[in-house]
Amino acid sequence: MISEKECFEKSKIKTHTEIATLQTEKNELQSKYEDLQKLVLKFSKGQENLDKLLGTQRISFNKEGIGYNPFNKKKTYKNFFVQEASKNTPHTICNYCLRKGHISYSCPLRKLNMKITQVWVPKSAKPPCIN
Repeated sequence: MISEKECFEKSKIKTHTEIATLQTEKNELQSKYEDLQKLVLKFSKGQENLDKLLGTQRISFNKEGIGYNPFNKKKTYKNFFVQEASKNTPHTICNYCLRKGHISYSCPLRKLNMKITQVWVPKSAKPPCIN
């Protein structure tokens, strides 16, 4: 028959193997826990950083910041683009009637004498003579 001592030694060996397996499981679970904790910290830090970024956004017209002084306003040039002088100025001379004050495109004498008849003609054909 098996003595009590041998029985205790067998149970002792079983408990040691169980303890070893439980230790390895504990270490694995501990490493998984640490990895998950790192992920949660990254997400929470990311959320905090996103909240900070969204909180510090400015309107595009708000130019306050580095190198901008709202009290030092520069002069704005109202007449940056100079308007062209009026077309009906006395220094313009008509090339048709040689009078001052208008150009040949808007000449009243030319408009009276113009009788334009426009006829579509293909490129290869010669235009008909119109009298």
